[in-house]
Amino acid sequence: MDPVTHGLAGGLIAKSGVAHRLLPAELENRGVALVAACALAPDLDAIVELSPDPLAFLRYHRGLTHSLLGGLALAALLAMVLAPLFPGVSRRRLLVLTSVGVYIHILLDLLSSYGTVLLYPFRWERFTLDWMWTFDPTFLGILLCCLLAVYLLRQAPRRVATVGICMAVGYVLMAGALQWVAVQALAAEADTLDIGDIRNIAVVPAPFVPLNWTGIVETDDHYYRAHIELGQKLDTDIRFVEVPKVRPGVNSSTLHAVDNEPLREQVELYEWFARFPVVSVEREGVGQTVRYYDLRFDLPGLGIDQRPYVFTVRLSPSGEILSTSLK
Repeated sequence: MDPVTHGLAGGLIAKSGVAHRLLPAELENRGVALVAACALAPDLDAIVELSPDPLAFLRYHRGLTHSLLGGLALAALLAMVLAPLFPGVSRRRLLVLTSVGVYIHILLDLLSSYGTVLLYPFRWERFTLDWMWTFDPTFLGILLCCLLAVYLLRQAPRRVATVGICMAVGYVLMAGALQWVAVQALAAEADTLDIGDIRNIAVVPAPFVPLNWTGIVETDDHYYRAHIELGQKLDTDIRFVEVPKVRPGVNSSTLHAVDNEPLREQVELYEWFARFPVVSVEREGVGQTVRYYDLRFDLPGLGIDQRPYVFTVRLSPSGEILSTSLK
């Protein structure tokens, strides 16, 4: 999720009574700010973008600070560092507040399709619910309006905040239910395709409303991608586009060039990150450019010509690596 959504969610939860129960009245507003700030803290790992490693963001973002164990360690560190701002408040109560902020961040990130290494360091596996896009303006609007109402309706701020949380949770559960509907529709349509053995069927969110989804059916050599719009008749509007995992025209010598050290480790890292990787090769000048991208971040049917998290390798005519980048 985006930082604004994280901060608003943390502030709304704190205002619902968490800060009131754990802190004296004169420190309650400070406690609300604390939880909101802690709801942003796990994304401090984004500093790895300053690293010269082109894949540092994939390697470390949503890693330790987004895991259950690492989140607890981060919350404990924040409670210790920020204790001077809360004189007379026990470390245990501060730890509860910082943990609420950190874990609401982890939970919200779990909803998006990027994936979170929830059980790190015990399991290096990304978990995701695939319920919401990383930026959902409707969800953000619910949080923002409810938090404004908390401060405008001063008679019952905690009750208003609780209602706001219920509305936000209801929206999330609705998104999850719509994703289930989309999965059922995609699976039913996939059964009618003559494409051989199906390895995987997935539905991932697309911006900007929960009626838009991207369906992906995977076989050994191809993906079959479809834009699903739940507001229309599903039996007539699911149209598949065949996407080969390795684009036509890619010769074995080019793939061999990126299959050797030192590039092999980076390719393996990208393949670990990407759930539906696609490889393409284009000639640029006298050399070649190899691009890896993840089909779950494609946006078919929405008219958006943008694809994030593309790993690009530029090769010389002799196959030497000129540069690598992630955009």
